[in-house]
Amino acid sequence: MYKDIYSREIQRNYKKIFEFVMRDGAPCIVKKRDKPQVAIVPMKYLYDYEKMKEDCEINQVLNTIREGEMEYKAGKAKELKDVKEILDW
Repeated sequence: MYKDIYSREIQRNYKKIFEFVMRDGAPCIVKKRDKPQVAIVPMKYLYDYEKMKEDCEINQVLNTIREGEMEYKAGKAKELKDVKEILDW
């Protein structure tokens, strides 16, 4: 679960807020005028997010390759003599 804090609290109590995030592993949502602005998260969250993002990008590339292979096998692929044919040069 996350904790809501206001930007003024960071100015006054940043050490306590950082300690809370590191100790409890819970993110803090920083608000300004009751609107979420940013989140303070443990480094593990950031590392896990980056890993998931990378995995997702790899899966997207693999799916594109699989789709291309299926189109090729179905005879829908076009043979290019030069890459310029698809780049409109």
